[in-house]
Amino acid sequence: MAAHRTIASRLLADPSSVLRARARLERWNLSNRIHPHWYSVWTDALDLPTTDLADLLSDPANADLRQTSPFAGELDARERWRIWKSVA
Repeated sequence: MAAHRTIASRLLADPSSVLRARARLERWNLSNRIHPHWYSVWTDALDLPTTDLADLLSDPANADLRQTSPFAGELDARERWRIWKSVA
């Protein structure tokens, strides 16, 4: 969740990560690496206004959605480690 909060805050500053997430989602779909249900849910989510998408990513109730997040790869290893250490 902490990683997606970071991604959400960046998204508000630079919405271009939505384009990368959309491209990643399409690659996953073409290679059958995502269930059709989650593909559909994420396709709809990525069409939301940026502020609504950021809220969705930060909402604790959306843990299941974050398990299939096309925002994977938005944080480098150093950032993920820093976040992990801050919440551990």
